[in-house]
Amino acid sequence: MDNLTVDAETTSSGANNVAQDPYEYRSGFVIVLGLLLGFETIAGIVCNLTVLIVHRMNHGHAINSSGSAFLVNLSVVDLLISMVSIPMTAARIVMRLAVSPMFCIFHEATVSMATTSSALALMLVSLDRYLTIVRPFGRQMNHRNTPYFLAVTWALVGVGFALPVGALRAGSDGAGSASCFVWIRSPGRRILYELYYVGVYVVANVVMITCYATIFRAAKRRINTRMSLLRVAVIKLPGAPTVNIAGQKSRERRMTTMTLTIVLTFFVCWAPHATVSALVVVLDAGYLEIVHLVCLALAYSTTFLHPLLYAFMREDFRKRFCCRKEALVRPVGDGQEIVKKKAVSALTKRNPICVAQQVTAASLP
Repeated sequence: MDNLTVDAETTSSGANNVAQDPYEYRSGFVIVLGLLLGFETIAGIVCNLTVLIVHRMNHGHAINSSGSAFLVNLSVVDLLISMVSIPMTAARIVMRLAVSPMFCIFHEATVSMATTSSALALMLVSLDRYLTIVRPFGRQMNHRNTPYFLAVTWALVGVGFALPVGALRAGSDGAGSASCFVWIRSPGRRILYELYYVGVYVVANVVMITCYATIFRAAKRRINTRMSLLRVAVIKLPGAPTVNIAGQKSRERRMTTMTLTIVLTFFVCWAPHATVSALVVVLDAGYLEIVHLVCLALAYSTTFLHPLLYAFMREDFRKRFCCRKEALVRPVGDGQEIVKKKAVSALTKRNPICVAQQVTAASLP
């Protein structure tokens, strides 16, 4: 009788533990986060496919600059995250405990890949803009060596994907009894791979802030110099055009706003995820699972924010996007006009005065 009583109490306590499982998500949390991830998936696929299609329609198979190549690479990264990483996270939330160890391993690998690839792609874009604006005549990222930078970037992304697989494939048993968060952090499994993509994020954040701060100072200095030269021209030449001070100040305010928006978007969206990923290495708290998923959903929002900031906010992209039909029906000409435009473009690129006049506009996304 005593044994039966003990077994009954054990069964009852086990049932209570299952009912009060701290790692089981509430239905409201699953619905809200599932809808958010679904919206991010659709918005990310639509926005990034639009960027890639517009680029292909205007440039064909050729990519004519390192900046275009890095922006295309960023769109490919965001499209990959939208099609792989976000659906995996949504499936993890919906299935909760009914997942296998291989699913948990693959999900961790996609999260590591998403963090690493997004940070490195943004770092390449920031470095290219820094070299284009601050050092236009001493650039190291030209079109010829762009494939090498992209190859190194994707090699690091591959390392970020392989580290979770190598760290978690040993001891891939015991599925279905706990969530991925609990199973991965059980004794005997190393999760130091999270420090890899957290370190990549920190390095990319420092590089990005440094580049855009330097770009902002250089562009502001050139705007002030141009305004001073225009004032001198108005004083010395009676017939000189009127100085558009309001337009220059408006351009400076727009440049400041866009610079802060780019930096803050990257920091606000990815900093919580990187912080929680570092905390789960040293802390063992059940509430971190919910916080980790919320921060991950926030980080995924960059899949549709990046096209808006780096593509749709650019005037040349908007013109190509809105006026593509007009460009398709416009007559090409006899060929001499095209040659003339190429010659003028080459002279403009070689002329330091033209570069100085265009560098302020290039500082904007």
